[in-house]
Amino acid sequence: MESKFEDTSFGEEDFDLGGEGDDCIMESSGTADEIRFDEAVGALEDILVCDDEFREIQEGFFDSHCDKFTDEEENRVEYTAIFEDYTTLMETTLERLLSDKVNGFSMHDFEKQLINRKEDIAGEIFDLLLSFSDFLEFKSLICAFKAEKEGSGAQLGDLLTVSNIVGCSTGAGDDSMKV
Repeated sequence: MESKFEDTSFGEEDFDLGGEGDDCIMESSGTADEIRFDEAVGALEDILVCDDEFREIQEGFFDSHCDKFTDEEENRVEYTAIFEDYTTLMETTLERLLSDKVNGFSMHDFEKQLINRKEDIAGEIFDLLLSFSDFLEFKSLICAFKAEKEGSGAQLGDLLTVSNIVGCSTGAGDDSMKV
């Protein structure tokens, strides 16, 4: 039996591949809550990985407080207040940025969904979110920032690598982005 597509050839000009300026329409399936959650997670990933304002706020906080931290196992009392300030700052910043990106965003609803669907969050993103509520995760980030600032040890960007993120410019053809 002969294929009816045998003599058909297609070139780039035969397809609209969504050139610059074209709108891309994506269809979503699932309940309204699932769609809203997926939209919020996408916006969250974009903020945590690509948003310069978020990164500047986080690094500014680390820069202001990293000199007070050491790698010692014993933690100082002053760390608690710094960690609480960090948590408040990051949560407030994330809520504001997510509200700007997602219509009708509710942090309260999103937090409930995160608890129930944490397996749907990429590991690296979940670890960074965990740094907002887990002191040891926070301490490791601020100590890594301090080591990078002093020019020793691992760099902060070495702690979190996100691969194949669409929509972020990573530079000269690199498929991964370090935060």
